[in-house]
Amino acid sequence: MLGEPADPARASGAVALIHGWAGYRIGPHRMLLRAARRLNEAGFHTLRFDLRGRGDSEGDGPAVGLDEMIADTVAAVEFLKSATGANRLILAGLCSGANVAIGAATLRHDVRELALWSVLPFQPEARAGQRARRARRYLKQYLLKAFQWRSWKRLLCGESSLRGAARAMTGEAAPMRGGRNLKDSGRNLLEAFGAWRGRALFITGALDPEGMAGREIF
Repeated sequence: MLGEPADPARASGAVALIHGWAGYRIGPHRMLLRAARRLNEAGFHTLRFDLRGRGDSEGDGPAVGLDEMIADTVAAVEFLKSATGANRLILAGLCSGANVAIGAATLRHDVRELALWSVLPFQPEARAGQRARRARRYLKQYLLKAFQWRSWKRLLCGESSLRGAARAMTGEAAPMRGGRNLKDSGRNLLEAFGAWRGRALFITGALDPEGMAGREIF
């Protein structure tokens, strides 16, 4: 979904918005859609897209790893640049999408700005204790949601997933392929990010344990 700025003649640049691991181009609570509209009002072109195997995109979602998602984002940036002619290119990623944004920025020298919402630690920096804390937090959240009619409405409309909730509550390990965690990369992304020269804005809620862990590491 390509969004145009309110005044195309005075465009400030172009932003590609990247959803999380199990999400799609709208984002949780329509977050990416709302962000794109605000960015359009502020004078930016925007691109929202489904990563491979997510949303309406083709591909086997459970078999798609971080490196494939990064490759898709690199291609999306090339499309965004070609479609808009913008020289100022920005990546805005949410959760795992923020990790994807970092990985893509280290491969595209024309991306000098990042907006990272609740960015997670990369897998080599993650700890089993973090997964356990995450499972406890999700369990508490889903128990509270079980008594809210909005939760059941979203479930019946296909906007939420019982499998995703089960994985979160049980602390299910990340998917594997060929003995490697799909959420890991064949590159040392933290090292590559350290060599990247640009500006990164980190946005993390103080009550988000994963996001705060990522904030400390980065």
